[in-house]
Amino acid sequence: EQLKETYENPYIKGAKLNKSIKFTNDISCVKDANLIIYSVPSFALRETAKKVALFYNEQGIHVVCTKGIEANTMLTGNQIIKLENPKVEKLVILSGPTHAEELAMKKYTTIVSTSENIRARTIVQEAFANNYLRVYTNADVKGVEILGAAKNVLAIAAGVCDAYPELGDNAKAALLTRGLRELKLIGDYEGCVTETFYGLTGLGDLIVTAMSKYSRNRRFGELLGKGYSIKEAQEKIGMVVEGIYSVEAINTLRIKTNLDLPIIHAIYLVVHQNYKISDVLFELTKRELKSEV
Repeated sequence: EQLKETYENPYIKGAKLNKSIKFTNDISCVKDANLIIYSVPSFALRETAKKVALFYNEQGIHVVCTKGIEANTMLTGNQIIKLENPKVEKLVILSGPTHAEELAMKKYTTIVSTSENIRARTIVQEAFANNYLRVYTNADVKGVEILGAAKNVLAIAAGVCDAYPELGDNAKAALLTRGLRELKLIGDYEGCVTETFYGLTGLGDLIVTAMSKYSRNRRFGELLGKGYSIKEAQEKIGMVVEGIYSVEAINTLRIKTNLDLPIIHAIYLVVHQNYKISDVLFELTKRELKSEV
């Protein structure tokens, strides 16, 4: 009702919406849609997919903007949509370094349309591209989805570095660099494409999420570094912090595969096991000395 009245994004001051947009809370609107765009938190994606599946239409391309992994199943957005709606053939992941606060104000941004279906990813590329949003294509669905979720965990670590007395820019650079290596280990295990990790949905998204003032994950880590409890930090953010859910899922993968992911494990211990930052920092610094390569 507020959107109908104001045509303004309530979360981004000054972000006006096009008057041609029609707003509805009737999910049946998807039945004749050419593009069906999922832009919900990861914990709500399955419920949304179930509702959309009731109104399946053959021509619709499903576009997932959710960056996260379902904690209890370890499934990505692409997998959840296909599980709840097996008839879907054209599915695209839209991901990249794209904080809404800037994109909504038409500040120059790049993003990646990812799908194994060449026609579907090209249609989405052309639909979203304009003079301030440049859209690339990619076929590595699994790599893009894993990075979209996992970089949120490293952003929490970056935020801790911004506030914790014993940490700073040097530590943040180290955590992000070594953290990217951990993401690469996960990707190699899952059979992802190496180039994806150093592209917009990998290194690019990691940079913006770990550095930006708009990043909820980084801000959450910053509050932890200042001594706030997990609950207090969540309340101060007031919106979904995807890294909280992603780190639980990735830690489950770490246990299952025995991958060496010390930074991700450390964040898991702080966020889900109430470990002190000082304790996990001590464990990281006392690890055996070794070659970087």
